[in-house]
Amino acid sequence: MTGLEARHYDFFMNLITGGTYPFFIHRSVQEMHIQPDDEILVLGSGTGRNISLMNKELSGQGRVLGLDIGPEMLE
Repeated sequence: MTGLEARHYDFFMNLITGGTYPFFIHRSVQEMHIQPDDEILVLGSGTGRNISLMNKELSGQGRVLGLDIGPEMLE
C-alpha cells in the first residue's frame, strides 16, 4: 500500500466499515488474551494501530515487533 491509501489507511478503514473497524480491532486484541510478558510478532503491521493496543496489555516485560513491506505504512 502506498501514497494516499497508506497515509490515511486508518481513516479509510473506519469509513469503509461504517465506523466499526476500531471496535473490531479492540475485540480482536481482547480475544488474544495477551499476557504481560508475551512476545508478539505482527506481520503486516500497517500503521501500528493494532500494535499500540497490544502494547497496552504488556507490562513492559513483553514486547511487540511489527513488520510491514510498505515503507509508507511504517512511517
